[in-house]
Amino acid sequence: MPDATSPEFCSVDEIARALGIADKTAHRWIDEGRLAAVRIGGRVLVPRSELGRLAAAAAANLRPVDVDAVPGATMDYRGGFNMSAGGGAGGARRQR
Repeated sequence: MPDATSPEFCSVDEIARALGIADKTAHRWIDEGRLAAVRIGGRVLVPRSELGRLAAAAAANLRPVDVDAVPGATMDYRGGFNMSAGGGAGGARRQR
């Protein structure tokens, strides 16, 4: 039976930091069933395997972006592309 000190489990805070999401979002994903978790005592613990599962699911949804097909987009030296509405400054940086 898992316990709160098991290296196979993470706290919701640890999972949220690893995924770059808010604790509140992680709790909502748990409530929605999008993120598996167990409740032990008063703690909610998430299996570390969930990180791998979510990463694999995210990777499966990645698709390349054809920058040449996006009007006003230019490549930058960091490997992303920049968008600017009407050619002005303040465009959003997007990763490919």
